[in-house]
Amino acid sequence: QYRNDYTTVITTDRIPIGIAEYDSTRDILLVVINGILMLPEKEYVINGTGYEAVIETVQNVLWGNMLTFIVLKSV
Repeated sequence: QYRNDYTTVITTDRIPIGIAEYDSTRDILLVVINGILMLPEKEYVINGTGYEAVIETVQNVLWGNMLTFIVLKSV
C-alpha cells in the first residue's frame, strides 16, 4: 500500500497522484477529498501511470482542499 497527501494550491481539475509505484492498469486507487471517498468515473478519471499519473475531476477542486491518494497493489 502506498499513500500520498496533497493540498491544492490553486483551483484546478487536474491533480497529480504523486505515487511512482502506481500502475493504472493493475492497481486500485482510492481518492479521498477532505475525508470523503471520491467515486471513480463519476467524479474523476485517471490519466497516466506512475509518477506522471493525474486525476481529472468532473468539477474544479478549490485551492486549499486536502486529497489523499491510496494505492493498493495487485498481486
